[in-house]
Amino acid sequence: MAGFQKGKSGNPAGKPKGARNKRPILAKLFEPHAEALIAKTIELALSGDTASLRLCIERLVPKVTDKPATVVMPDLSSTETEKIIPELLRSLAGQELNVSELKSLMDLFNRHDSEIEIKNKQNEKLEISTNDPIEAARIYQQIMRVR
Repeated sequence: MAGFQKGKSGNPAGKPKGARNKRPILAKLFEPHAEALIAKTIELALSGDTASLRLCIERLVPKVTDKPATVVMPDLSSTETEKIIPELLRSLAGQELNVSELKSLMDLFNRHDSEIEIKNKQNEKLEISTNDPIEAARIYQQIMRVR
């Protein structure tokens, strides 16, 4: 078995111009029979066909997605994450948040803290070099490139 060559496309010509997506074509073919197909799927599901039952349930019960987190937060203009952690833990204990939501919020606050830390370091560099205007301009350009 030769396998794929690194850096070489298996389809160098790409998708042919004018090639159509098959899904809309199939949807048009099924469209006149949609009601009958749905009725048959429901009938099979009610008679115990597990595949039809799974299909019906997947359509009736939507997938659980993230819900908006309602937590009172202190001012986020500072890097004091220590203020935020107790509030998040109280929300977790009160079942207002689940563990994955807590983790997502903690990741968000950690990124926020990192960004503030980077900006503070950049500002320090700028303040240090203000005695030399050419150096200050060079650092300012670097900061603007990072953003």
